[in-house]
Amino acid sequence: MGGVIGVDLTGTLPPRICKAPFVWPNAVEFIPEGALDGVRAGSILVADGFLVPGKNDGNVWLVEDPGGAQERAVMVTPKKKTFFYHRAIPLSINGHQGILTARACKPINPFLPAVGELVWLEKPATLDPLAEWNLPWREIVLAEGPDVMFEVVDLDESDSTVEIFAAEFFAQRLTLHSLAWDERTKAPKVVQRDVLDDTLGQAYCVAVGDLEGPRSHLLVTTHEDLPVQASTGSKALSFLSGRQSWSYTRMQTPKDCRELKPEEEVIGGSLFAYEIPERWRAGASVENGQEAFRLQLQELYRRLDSGQGVAERDLQAAILSLGVEVASEEVQKMFQDADWDESGALDYQEFEQLMVRARNSAKPVNALVRAVSRALELPQNALEQSKNAVRELESKLPASNTVLAEEEFISRLPDVFAKFDEDGSGAIDMKEMHQAMMSMGVSCTNVELASMFIEADLNGDGKVDWAEFRSLLTNMYRQSIQGVNVWTKALSSLEKALSVTAGMIDGSSNPAVWRRRTLASGFQVKRVGINPGAPGFVYAFHPHAELRDQKAPPHLLLAGDCADAAYVFRPARGTSGELNYELMATFGCEGTVGSIGVG
Repeated sequence: MGGVIGVDLTGTLPPRICKAPFVWPNAVEFIPEGALDGVRAGSILVADGFLVPGKNDGNVWLVEDPGGAQERAVMVTPKKKTFFYHRAIPLSINGHQGILTARACKPINPFLPAVGELVWLEKPATLDPLAEWNLPWREIVLAEGPDVMFEVVDLDESDSTVEIFAAEFFAQRLTLHSLAWDERTKAPKVVQRDVLDDTLGQAYCVAVGDLEGPRSHLLVTTHEDLPVQASTGSKALSFLSGRQSWSYTRMQTPKDCRELKPEEEVIGGSLFAYEIPERWRAGASVENGQEAFRLQLQELYRRLDSGQGVAERDLQAAILSLGVEVASEEVQKMFQDADWDESGALDYQEFEQLMVRARNSAKPVNALVRAVSRALELPQNALEQSKNAVRELESKLPASNTVLAEEEFISRLPDVFAKFDEDGSGAIDMKEMHQAMMSMGVSCTNVELASMFIEADLNGDGKVDWAEFRSLLTNMYRQSIQGVNVWTKALSSLEKALSVTAGMIDGSSNPAVWRRRTLASGFQVKRVGINPGAPGFVYAFHPHAELRDQKAPPHLLLAGDCADAAYVFRPARGTSGELNYELMATFGCEGTVGSIGVG
């Protein structure tokens, strides 16, 4: 059994040892007073379990008066065999209290996939939510994928959503889930989901850091299980068992920003920093201004207007494309309420009043308005973006009189359509269209995607069939054809791009891209063990209060996990003024450094 011990930092009180029968306790979360009504102040949440057989039947424990005379420990999660939990936190969404957690299941059979779930545990609306008759709490699986660690942050406190950044260890990706309260189901729901990076490896820890202003970056570690080689003369048994002494000369030092070369691949785990796009940061833009909002509505209306106003199907397609789940009946009622003259289409005044009213309401459609505000970052629609990309490509190609004949171009379209149509249904849905546009390298917002989809979907059935796809691409070809063989190269690049997943993490100047920088890499484990990996958790801190008051970039403290070490990185400016981090100190330990703190 594992244990949880509370230590008095003043040194005046003895340690408090929890008596609950944890099998493998992981993260411990303090519950602030008032975070969960009916739960005593000073209580803790303990995420329990691990992937080792016999330890993988985990739970989320809620412990009142931990280690005290009146300790009460209860499991608030329903029993779900072979699932284990790494973190659980109290969370309030629009005043509704509960617990958010992530859990994972890793079968012993290597041919079976691991499963991850983001789970909401609803606090019973009673005076004693921990009473036996109120257990376990009702659980709602919000999304598949999140499995180990996650970070909760409200990037924009003026809207009704909270953001969940998840380091999906087994799926090897970094994801973002926006949660909002759904009054119809009386539960939270995911209103937006994005894969921020699926090329980073085994994502382990994720934390929001104020590197260059409030909530400017995500700090993410990848947990690699590559052991450092034993030095000459060392015994294999001692290396495998970890009985050898820690050695600064034998352990490989990770490379920091000073040593890493552009595009260099370093063996071992890494520490990454993702710049949170400015349009996601609260107070970083003028999107919340009423006048700016109306200007954005004018642009949105222009894109959706077919020439006779915005039809109901246009409004619904835009909502669905933004990933906002609003019932068709609700869209219909919204449309009917806004269409005062019963013309069957919304003129601009009707459209503006609808969106402004929705923006100021607490209905789920409020998430739509926020998403629209964020989606209006780019000034052009998707078709214009693709045409500009073609023209830019032309300017970089050598002069040529060879032009791909229209017949040859059309003859290639069936193969391209088949690659777009991932499920083989004979038609392309919105999701497949989005993936196709990403594969083409065309940067377009969700609203622009909806505009293009509506333009292509001539019969309005919500899908683009072969005939509609052929018509759309043929028109683009005819409008884009110039004096060079652009489409031959474009199609070749497209077909190549479709064979792999195109990542959104790059060095682009696109404000919608989550740019990734490697702060350090080459972390390796000291010895082989049970699911070893390095590094572990990362923490941002200021060594002096003066630096914090000056809003200076923080130092970074990194738990090496199975590297059996801890590391301190200090901020430093590069030659171009960019923020870098240099390895300042390494602390060797004689055991796993799973977590660390600054006092």
